[in-house]
Amino acid sequence: MTAVLSLINIILLSVGAFIMIDKLVNNLSISLKCLLSLAVIFSSLSILYYFSLAIHASFYLLLAIMSGINIFHLYRYQSIGVCNAVIKANAPKAGAFFRSKLFFIACSAVLLLSIGFAKLSTRWGGWDAWAIWNLHAKFLFYPDSWAHMFTNKIAFSHPDYPLMIPSLVAFFWRSLGSITPFIPAIICYCILLAVPLVISIALYQQYRSVIAAILPLIILIPDPKFLFIACSQCADTPLALFILLSFIFYRKVGTTNASLLYFVGFIAASATWIKNEGILFYLSFTTTFILFNIRKPRLLVRYFVGSLLPLVALASFKMGYAPANDLIRTNRFEDIKQQLLQVNRYKTIIKALFSVVLSYYLIIPILICVALAYKFYFFRSFSFIALSIVCIGYFFVYVTTPNDLEWHLGSSADRVIHHIYPAMIYLLLSKLIQLIPRKRRAVVLPQKIMEN
Repeated sequence: MTAVLSLINIILLSVGAFIMIDKLVNNLSISLKCLLSLAVIFSSLSILYYFSLAIHASFYLLLAIMSGINIFHLYRYQSIGVCNAVIKANAPKAGAFFRSKLFFIACSAVLLLSIGFAKLSTRWGGWDAWAIWNLHAKFLFYPDSWAHMFTNKIAFSHPDYPLMIPSLVAFFWRSLGSITPFIPAIICYCILLAVPLVISIALYQQYRSVIAAILPLIILIPDPKFLFIACSQCADTPLALFILLSFIFYRKVGTTNASLLYFVGFIAASATWIKNEGILFYLSFTTTFILFNIRKPRLLVRYFVGSLLPLVALASFKMGYAPANDLIRTNRFEDIKQQLLQVNRYKTIIKALFSVVLSYYLIIPILICVALAYKFYFFRSFSFIALSIVCIGYFFVYVTTPNDLEWHLGSSADRVIHHIYPAMIYLLLSKLIQLIPRKRRAVVLPQKIMEN
């Protein structure tokens, strides 16, 4: 009964989020509205579950609050009538989509990714998954003892890490009434599918071209490193997805749909609730956003209002529960000064990062070289500047790490590049597809599905 009630509430919340986005945002396709509503709901769901633990509220009270929100929305906005109108308006487009080549491409991508997931996934994921993320979820499953995860006895599990993925897993476990490996596996599987398909959808809607839809799939689906990390049940791919979504929806902001910035702020801030590295991304993204919109206070207000809920959750967690991160201990000032002056550290880091990029992410320098050759505007863009700040931040984290440098690089360099890898693919392809002659990338799909 609890599982059914949770499922109904999640479906209704997703519908409500879609309607809210539909009312606030213009010129955004139905598929992107669906993706945005799901991202907003699942991030909000994890935050609400965390708050319910923090205030010692029962799980049934949380479900009651969700039900109350849905009842209010159904009454206030007449959601059923709106849904019927949306279905009637888009039924012909949906029918055309299911008969199109694009649907065949999407199904083929899902099939290939499913094969990869079945081959690479394990019962409780990789080491980080069972030692950190799924372990944290097991603590969060027990409302009376979840705070025990912050004791020094399990310091190896990084109790300072944010709680989006563990909270989401624990919520579904509580809904089912038992701990099962099926939940983290299915969440991992959905995120694996989402990353390449989101890029494919975004590029297709930018160019209205099957070639644009296929290119990211050709790059990501056969990529063994991408598949390995994405199938590990860790938080690296969810972070990569939210970074990717932040750039996709920011690029959709225009003069007629500035309200989309509420959701851009929410998605970017939600990255902080996934991993500590997401905090660096949010600071970089926000700094760049302020620089580009310093004379547009209304846009800044929308962005920061959207950021509020995830940032409140993060602040509550960091100040109320999480132990201090080893990178920012107050007694490390002298050590950091010495590390910044050690030239060999810089050489070691540069060598290691170049080795990782050339071994696993060679497509990125290739695409960058092509963009440089054709002098694309990308290198002065908002996106490139924001990602450059992220990369600089990662670099100096390695410079000042209190851990053994070579161990730290060997255990994380491939994953931190994975965080920005899908976004780089999307941003570079969105420029480089212009090199394909218009006739070759011309639309070959029925006009009816243009807005899907």
